[in-house]
Amino acid sequence: MHCSFVKSWAQKAVILINRDHGTDPDAVAEKLRHMPSPSLVFGFVLATLYGAAFHFVSGGDARRLALFLLSAWLGFALGHGFGVLVNFDAMNIGPLHMLTATIGAWLALVVARLLTRQPPRRSSRA
Repeated sequence: MHCSFVKSWAQKAVILINRDHGTDPDAVAEKLRHMPSPSLVFGFVLATLYGAAFHFVSGGDARRLALFLLSAWLGFALGHGFGVLVNFDAMNIGPLHMLTATIGAWLALVVARLLTRQPPRRSSRA
């Protein structure tokens, strides 16, 4: 019953878009098929949360937040790619290799933190 509801909703959406924009339903259906997969969206959200949590713990300004977000996204993608490459199937959620992706994200965050750490200041004693 749930699938028929979703199918009828999608058909109504295609008809409405077709009526408003003057395109054929097949072209609109083709555009709707190119939406990002749920695994991609979930991975992006999870990596964003990892980067934001790391920034919350380590502190810093908006530039460091951007650095941590980029590091988490890159590390998550590389970790997932590593999991696919070595066919490591522990803790998968659908096609997403969660364990290796999470480890990759956290490793990238730690490396970013270590590379951007401020050197200790010397106190001048006179």
